[in-house]
Amino acid sequence: MKTQKDEAATPNGNEPSLEFGALLSAGAIEEAERNYNGTHGVRRRVMLATLSSSKADLLEGFGRDAASGEVLFETIDWLNEYRDHLSAYLELVGAASARLLVVGQVLADRESEAGIGCG
Repeated sequence: MKTQKDEAATPNGNEPSLEFGALLSAGAIEEAERNYNGTHGVRRRVMLATLSSSKADLLEGFGRDAASGEVLFETIDWLNEYRDHLSAYLELVGAASARLLVVGQVLADRESEAGIGCG
């Protein structure tokens, strides 16, 4: 899933801004959830099945006939696509974490200004 990166400039352009808007709409999240099981859910299950199989099991499954070789390479492609998907989600996790750190900093600053907190 591709997303836009948050802008990091203030109106004067000199220092980073801690302001951000929504990165994903509720509709985009719902669509991603609906599509997950049909695409990445299947790929996740293929990955898990591969990891739960021995070399002998995999050789038996993919070594049956000439068509099995094509299926093997298709399966490798699926796993590569799943890896790319997970890499994109790692970026989203990083963005979500950064947003929460900003919120935490704002809350800490408010508490400090109000004289609340551990100090």
